[in-house]
Amino acid sequence: MKSYSIVSGFCLILMLLLYMQTEKKITQNPKKNMYMNIMITGIIYMVIDTLWGIAYTDLFSIPIILQKIIYAIYFIISAALSYNWFIFVEYMQGSVFYKNVTLKRVLKIPLLITIFLSVLSIWTGSFFHISESGEYLIGPWYFLQLLLTYGYITFSALKVFCFMFLTKDFERQNTYMI
Repeated sequence: MKSYSIVSGFCLILMLLLYMQTEKKITQNPKKNMYMNIMITGIIYMVIDTLWGIAYTDLFSIPIILQKIIYAIYFIISAALSYNWFIFVEYMQGSVFYKNVTLKRVLKIPLLITIFLSVLSIWTGSFFHISESGEYLIGPWYFLQLLLTYGYITFSALKVFCFMFLTKDFERQNTYMI
């Protein structure tokens, strides 16, 4: 896991450099704001991912409760990153999912469930469990976590893929290619 932490740390540095370059060069608009939300969430994700990797090394002795908190935050940030990407893709396509405020609220439900169950998992082990020896184990509801978190990305990808090939109008087809 030491090399995993090094790779995560390297990715974090790249994300920070990309963020700084993007912040300087892109003018202020809704598209930039959404993209920067993705970047910030991605940077936080990489910080937590690096901490996750460090938790599995012998470099530091991290208490089990702190490991559980790191893992819960990791699942929450993963879901937030997925949701932010979903909103960005829908905005870029001018989708009804982005334009309808009520629908946007409804689409936050999987994110909110993931947040609730991730925090709850610290005590119940629903998504994950840390054994007394510090071993990470998946919980009985881990599949639900995958579905809730990555459902946003899967839905967006399938939608884009289908519309890209089903749309006859070439100009409209390009709107699905981000």
